[in-house]
Amino acid sequence: DSPPSSEYFAQVNLLSPLLFPLQGINFLRRRLSRGMAFPGHRVVSVGNITFGGSGKTPLVCALAEALLRRKISTAIFLRGYGRETKDRGGEVPLGGDVRRWGDEALLIKGRVPEARVFVGARRSLWMASPEAQGCRVFLLDDGFQHFAVARDLDILVHDFSSKDPLRRDFLGELSRGEYLFHSGEVSERVPARNLFPYRLRVEGLLADRGTPPPPGTEVGAFCGIAHPERFFRSLEEGGWRVLRRRCFRDHNPYRAGEGEELLKWNLPLITTEKDYVKVRGRIPGLSFLRIGVELEEAFVDALVERVEEKS
Repeated sequence: DSPPSSEYFAQVNLLSPLLFPLQGINFLRRRLSRGMAFPGHRVVSVGNITFGGSGKTPLVCALAEALLRRKISTAIFLRGYGRETKDRGGEVPLGGDVRRWGDEALLIKGRVPEARVFVGARRSLWMASPEAQGCRVFLLDDGFQHFAVARDLDILVHDFSSKDPLRRDFLGELSRGEYLFHSGEVSERVPARNLFPYRLRVEGLLADRGTPPPPGTEVGAFCGIAHPERFFRSLEEGGWRVLRRRCFRDHNPYRAGEGEELLKWNLPLITTEKDYVKVRGRIPGLSFLRIGVELEEAFVDALVERVEEKS
């Protein structure tokens, strides 16, 4: 089953007419929204043109790690999807309460503790805060459609191999991204400049306590993410024998009793890192799979050159 070719965007289907009005709405939003500027800082958004599951979070972590290795101070701002509290948000502490900060924010802070991480529906509020002013780069997680803030650079992630019409670029949004990380065959409509293959890699199986089960072990696996099949496939390709599996809804909060039900499998349990931050300490012997992104040095060099330009 080969990925779509350059005819990817030209295919007509029953759903495409429903998407055309969105193009006009986005056009008006871009025209009417001036966006708050932050002189002295470089604002970089990381996003996609679809609803979840594109792998933005590993890319945000990789970008922050690359910038920090080059001694460029970095702050990351998230909306905080899935938070259970209704406060304005704030700076995320290491190992904080997932109900207040959300799973993605705690994952990012745990992966990149040297970065300052902020959560709040009004991201500009925290970008203007004294705590963030010492950072040169402001990374906006899922910020491509966040027109309230003016950006210096847009980075997009897109899967061209998807045949889901709702995940195709009928709106021409991909042309707005300065850098495009992609999987699948790239459409001829996308400019050839600044294209980079998007490669996820398994960085290891980790556990808070003890030693995680080695490849070849019979395990049970569970997750609450947008594309659970990718997680299970990664485990099987890594050599683990997944005897039992369970899928929860994306951003599942894991209420009381759900962990106990999984323990009845009597198997070593493995989950994703995003799910792990929500059940940490509640399921004995739990391990999590850490996924990372390979960044080409050419991209890192180009990014550093952009953010070090004089404002």
